[in-house]
Amino acid sequence: MRKRDPAQSDLEMNEPLIDQKAENYNALEESFDPLIKSLPAELKPFLKNPDNSADVEFMNRSGAGDFCHTLAAVILNLYSLCKMVLVKEGQIGLTWNGGTPEILPPGRHVLLSPMNYVQAVVPERQAVIQHGPINIIRVGIGQLGFGIETNTGEPVLLKTGKHVINSSTFEWRGFISCTAPKTQLGNLWLIRVETGQVGYGYEGGNLVILEPGLHLVSPPNRFENFMSTQLDILELPRAIHESSDYVPLAIHAAVFYRVADPYKALTRIKDVKIQIRDTAISTLAGIIRSSSLADIARGNSKPTYAPNNETHDKGPQVGEPSAPPFYERVHDEFMQKLANHVLDEWGIEIQNIRIEALKIADVNLQTTISHQAIMISKQQSEYIMLQKKTEIIEVKAENSAMQIRKNAEAEAHASISRAEAAARAQIIQAKAENESIILRAEAEKRSKILKGEGEAEYSESVAKTKLGQTLAVLNVQRDAISGSKQIMYVPHLPGMMQKSSGIFDSKLMMPGLDQ
Repeated sequence: MRKRDPAQSDLEMNEPLIDQKAENYNALEESFDPLIKSLPAELKPFLKNPDNSADVEFMNRSGAGDFCHTLAAVILNLYSLCKMVLVKEGQIGLTWNGGTPEILPPGRHVLLSPMNYVQAVVPERQAVIQHGPINIIRVGIGQLGFGIETNTGEPVLLKTGKHVINSSTFEWRGFISCTAPKTQLGNLWLIRVETGQVGYGYEGGNLVILEPGLHLVSPPNRFENFMSTQLDILELPRAIHESSDYVPLAIHAAVFYRVADPYKALTRIKDVKIQIRDTAISTLAGIIRSSSLADIARGNSKPTYAPNNETHDKGPQVGEPSAPPFYERVHDEFMQKLANHVLDEWGIEIQNIRIEALKIADVNLQTTISHQAIMISKQQSEYIMLQKKTEIIEVKAENSAMQIRKNAEAEAHASISRAEAAARAQIIQAKAENESIILRAEAEKRSKILKGEGEAEYSESVAKTKLGQTLAVLNVQRDAISGSKQIMYVPHLPGMMQKSSGIFDSKLMMPGLDQ
């Protein structure tokens, strides 16, 4: 066991506490350490826990030995000064004594033996200290220590913590974090497959697909390579194909694909990209050969003028193709002829094809068509300008007509306003006259009522006297003879009338009596 001088550092005094924490961590790391948890089950037997009870055996002398060394140092002062070694706190000394490795603790040491010499003084907390068969290894969190047991050839994986291995058959290789795609563990291979890809290898001669995760491959099994299952773009080389009327056309395209079934892709075709490239080129050649130059020309987009302030930069509308018609036809025929066959037979999904360029390969024919296109473009530009001028004239005429209509509407509105004002004045005047008539009628009615009431009161007051009664009789007689031209008075007529029982009226009117 390790023996130390009485003067120990604070760090050394706290080592039992550190060891206890390491034990607690080792007990829980299986469930909490993602690295340990993600390791394949085949690697679990090779894991080695840190031995917290193991420690470095330091060289230690007895009391008599120290006395002899001190006495020899006094006698042989010069020699002892040359053989004295000072190891500071936090360091250890690595020495050899007659072929035997020794480790010196902190302090002052005198090496009197000619066979005893210092190899190095290193920090005690150094991650890896190797001194002969002694290996002091400190493994941090998130990594594993890796070594080989040469007797068996098996890997040794050191968990997080301090490991002291005193074995001449142990060979230290280094630290691993299992983040590399391939990690070699002696004759074993640790394969890391990421999402978006698969790994593939051979087990007993049969193809094996490795899904995302960590996998251990050991001989005689063999790991081959990785294969992406994400969407990939394959640029097809520029190729020249003849149309149905023997016009050479140069086409440049790109194919979008992804591996949907890796097993089919690996067992039925040798090289995925080469096979897709050759098949796509032959399919495009067949589509071009079945099309004439006129078909392709009709498929090209032409510059047109959009009236009514419409522009062409609005993007494709709903239901409209997003590419020229011929490009759309190439896309549809390519997908129809190739997509289902490639998916069913090879396990590869063709998702799209993009035509990047399509032009006539014959320079002379291309020049002739270009000149014709320029002439057509000039004529079309002139037509557009004339059409534009016509529209400008039509717009100006429409504006003038609109202004005339607005003026006429304004005058009509003013006339209507005047007529409405006159009619309103007449209505007001008629209403005032009606109200005046009503007021006059009410006034006359009131006047008659008051006059009648006055006459009634007058008659009532006069009737109460003899004079009034006589005046009343006279008034009656006056009213009775009003309108008569001649009146004859017969003095004895009243008496006669009384005797004749009223045959004659007391009032006899005999108009025209003089005739």
